[in-house]
Amino acid sequence: MKICWVLKKTLTRILVVSAAFTMFIGLPLQTVSADTIEWRMNSVWVPSRLEAKAMDLFANRINEKAKGRLNVTVYHGGSLGLKDVDVLRLLPAGAAELWVIIPSVLGRDAPQIANIYPTGSILRADEHPQVIPILEEIFTDFFTDAGVQVVGFQHSGAFPLAIFCKDPAKSFADLKGRKLRVFNKEVMTSFNTLGASAQVIPQNELYIALNTGVVDCALYAYSSGKTISIQEVTHYGSDFVPYASVPNVILANQDVWDALPADLKAVVSEAAGFIGGWSLAQDTQTLQDEIAREFVENHGFTVLEGFSDEDRQAFRKAALDTWYKLAVKGGPETVNNANRLMKKLGLTPPE
Repeated sequence: MKICWVLKKTLTRILVVSAAFTMFIGLPLQTVSADTIEWRMNSVWVPSRLEAKAMDLFANRINEKAKGRLNVTVYHGGSLGLKDVDVLRLLPAGAAELWVIIPSVLGRDAPQIANIYPTGSILRADEHPQVIPILEEIFTDFFTDAGVQVVGFQHSGAFPLAIFCKDPAKSFADLKGRKLRVFNKEVMTSFNTLGASAQVIPQNELYIALNTGVVDCALYAYSSGKTISIQEVTHYGSDFVPYASVPNVILANQDVWDALPADLKAVVSEAAGFIGGWSLAQDTQTLQDEIAREFVENHGFTVLEGFSDEDRQAFRKAALDTWYKLAVKGGPETVNNANRLMKKLGLTPPE
């Protein structure tokens, strides 16, 4: 891919995003009267993150269309003093009216939904949109049973992971005898099952670990690799499998939602639907990876032919086997969620 083509594509998307924010964030403030319904929204992200900007767009769309009858204020970076892990305890108690949550942090109170989309579930980025409806269904069922109103979802696209190494590696056979950095215990177990020597190393320690020989290779993304100058301590990259995250869920206090007039519920639901489509269309991470790939290739870094379909299929099997064993330990509801996702992917649950 030519760098000029990537930059042109980038500029086009930036203009589209800028237009959207200008349209809604640039609107004049609505008049807030004593009769205005005031809602606070808890957001863990700092304002510069795309997720935070999406929630600002969501709130401003509501405020503009509600015409002063409902006003949503987003509190970013945990500025309300609320922790996401406590959402199932604090949101029903009225600590906030709205809350956008990353389901993966709910391992303590909701293990049945905390890990339902493991790395390796999909082998191509274009499979990700096919999985989204079942993920939304699983989360809606869970939070409804928990007495919390699901308002909508904010999505992220899938982006490619690569194996970065000091010497060429584009197969599991090439990884034999090398130490590989991964980002969580489940991925480590899957690699080790296939004969690789994997270990979990935090992102902020990765550059030094590669530079000093603690590890020889790393499972990472091109865009993230660029930010830590991974091309200085590795020289080759080979595409592996995509990384895709579950949608973030926009939740409301059930009592507050039930008390909201029907026409204002429609306003909130419309804004949530808009954000769902808007966020999925951004695909910013994939675009960043395209640009980052050009960067590393232009700095003495070589992008190799990716891992074979056979190797990637083997990893998916190992990943799903590992995940399913954890699901069984989690109980019937966790297994049911695992079965629903695998059915959507056209896969058979492990024996």
